[in-house]
Amino acid sequence: MAKAIELAHNPEKLAAIKAKLVAGRDSCLLFDTPRLVRDLEDLYRQMWNDFRRGTLPAPDLHNLDVYHEVGLGLDLENIETLCEDAYISLYREKLESWHNSYPIRPDGRLWREAEKESHARIGRLAVA
Repeated sequence: MAKAIELAHNPEKLAAIKAKLVAGRDSCLLFDTPRLVRDLEDLYRQMWNDFRRGTLPAPDLHNLDVYHEVGLGLDLENIETLCEDAYISLYREKLESWHNSYPIRPDGRLWREAEKESHARIGRLAVA
């Protein structure tokens, strides 16, 4: 709400944000409604198939807090019009930075790189 009040009192800043949104409208995932619908429908199909097979997913929540903290640390106001690949690249870069200070346990979602790194390190130790 504070942001809305700030923008109401600062028409230049509001105009800049509007221009940024318009400029990124054709390349930003935020505005790709057909893809959102397609991906959401695919998820519904997957959930229905899981239900019919009796195989409900068991989420891996080990890194949920890390993913949340990294996401909160992103400056969304300045990156909201990034394309999906650029956003994912930035997010992974932040995960890498986190991992360098506080190692992240590999999982099947966003932090698979650490698993490859761990296997490579084990392989190097076995050779030595």
